[in-house]
Amino acid sequence: MSEGDVVSSRLASDDYNVYLYGELNHMAGLYMQQSVSEAVVRGRPKTLNIFISSGGGSVVSGLDLIATIRQAQLRGIKLHGRVQSMAGSMAAYVLLACDWRSMSPVAQLMLHGWEEGHQQGVDKKTRAALDESVKNMEAAIVELVKERSNLSEERIAEIFADSAHKYFTANQALEAGLVDEVCW
Repeated sequence: MSEGDVVSSRLASDDYNVYLYGELNHMAGLYMQQSVSEAVVRGRPKTLNIFISSGGGSVVSGLDLIATIRQAQLRGIKLHGRVQSMAGSMAAYVLLACDWRSMSPVAQLMLHGWEEGHQQGVDKKTRAALDESVKNMEAAIVELVKERSNLSEERIAEIFADSAHKYFTANQALEAGLVDEVCW
């Protein structure tokens, strides 16, 4: 598989598997959405497993995928996010949207905030509008972290204070309530 590949497979059981490997870019996000939607419409599996090995990627693609996950959940499908090696940035937030979240003992999870003002070649008014858009997207992600972890308000504020990467081992993620189990 090449970077950003997404593969889905139907098992003989009531599970459906989708794989997010590499960068969560526009194409990977689109294929993930199509795979999840196809599983919902065609198979109506009891559980949809999302295997994750990604450092993250596009915020918009990640938010689109989270919306698709929420739609599947509203149809009664349980989603199990399974981190094999890394769930970073938007891939971590995709994981948090799942009903059950697991990490292998060697996996890591990475969260971070976003900084505004990095748009070059735009006027002040456009830059201000883009900065506001970034704040709104980050607010949605902060709410997801609050809802799906046992991190304190202070720790969440610290994580999102800047764009510095904050890494969690599998056991640290379990302790922080970011995942439900550590297992192979």
